[in-house]
Amino acid sequence: MKILFKIALYSILLYLSIDVGIRGEIKEGRPIVQAVGGLSTLLIVWYNISNIKRFTIGTNWRFITFWSYFIALLSIYYLFSFLNLPSDFVDTNPRNLVIAIYGFAVFVFFYYGVVNNHLSKKNLNIVLLIVIINGLFEIYYAVAFVAIKQGVEVINTSAGYIFVMILPLLMYRFRKDNIWIFIITLLLTMMTGKRGALVIYGVLFIYSIYNFKSIKNQIKLNWKVFLFLGIILFSYFFLMENAFESLENRMGNIVHKEKGTIGSGRDVIWSTLFLAWYNSQSFIYLIFGFGFYATSSIEGHIAHNDFVEFLVDFGLLGLSFYLLVLGKFYIAVKRIKKYNKYLSLLLVFCLIILLGRGMIAGTLRTDNIILSISMGYLLGIATIQRKYNEK
Repeated sequence: MKILFKIALYSILLYLSIDVGIRGEIKEGRPIVQAVGGLSTLLIVWYNISNIKRFTIGTNWRFITFWSYFIALLSIYYLFSFLNLPSDFVDTNPRNLVIAIYGFAVFVFFYYGVVNNHLSKKNLNIVLLIVIINGLFEIYYAVAFVAIKQGVEVINTSAGYIFVMILPLLMYRFRKDNIWIFIITLLLTMMTGKRGALVIYGVLFIYSIYNFKSIKNQIKLNWKVFLFLGIILFSYFFLMENAFESLENRMGNIVHKEKGTIGSGRDVIWSTLFLAWYNSQSFIYLIFGFGFYATSSIEGHIAHNDFVEFLVDFGLLGLSFYLLVLGKFYIAVKRIKKYNKYLSLLLVFCLIILLGRGMIAGTLRTDNIILSISMGYLLGIATIQRKYNEK
């Protein structure tokens, strides 16, 4: 079983590496990424199924059961899309369903890896290293091939979400240096110019101040502090030299002066889709939605917001189910606080990131497996500690 875990783990790392190495603009390379992703999914699911009988994950954490039901709901809607149900707006492209399944499978995979003690510290460090390298590569690419817009060099790369999604796991792995980790990843995110990720960091910062005691209790002064301080200084000067003007420009244009639209017109997309659903005057559309990823046909774009997306596509039924998953997750996290406040804090970080990205960009994206890694690992640690405290 441990050998299967390692093979599946390396398949995830290979997928992460080539997904950033073969950029989305190079369409010829996408079949390679998809093939590796498909093989990785099969290996992960094989490992997960092998552990179902040994560990009843849904019994320990009920939100995982509801999450699996939500994936099943997406699958049913996808099958109905071939019958043009519930509407003619449905999309039969399986991409979003595959991403949803892969994200859930990766989460369960890392959970089982921790609970089984199959994920060694060495392999965890390799995972973290590859994720960070991917983010740094994205920054390098954005700086080296910077876009010029209205005379300003504008840097805008989704690597900002990479750093914020791996933050909870980094803050646990290097918990004695958690403040420095937070500052470094924040500076790296500022370089990316990703406004949504910076908004999430703002919320995380406020929540951290409110729970500063839990963070402070982990800190230990050691030689690594000087290393982290050096990285912080280097990151700061690199930001000021290469990306600060771009960051100022992007933050100053969150609201368009002429159109008054938020975040590249997201509010227009959201309002158009919501009104299409609300004004449908159909009980079926209100309750069950327009069908699998119908938003792209209705508005011309996906919603860039999970809550609007699920409401329009799956109606009140689908949105209620998703909110139930989030609510159950929050209840589970609060239970962890009884025996490990710091771990509970980091899992709340994961929930904030999930909600934040869900509201700003949507979470059914390939890079969201990084958040699945953080959540699965931390929840696995919480399970081990829970069993220890119950003895």
